[in-house]
Amino acid sequence: MLQARDAIYDDSIIVKFDTIADNGLNILICSFTDSVDYNSYIAEREDINYKIMKILKEENIELAYDTKTIQLKK
Repeated sequence: MLQARDAIYDDSIIVKFDTIADNGLNILICSFTDSVDYNSYIAEREDINYKIMKILKEENIELAYDTKTIQLKK
């Protein structure tokens, strides 16, 4: 997906299994864009994140989220 994007430099793409954390597995996704201003960079990053979410949904992959249980005394 990143290689298909015009704004991303192909030789800058890094996707690696990064760490095992308390709440899941962390994947490092890094790339460089040709965006020259912050607004276009944020828009590009947001679109990439939505595309990643779509890919995960299509592959039936669910993300882990931190949860907390709070017990109240009556």
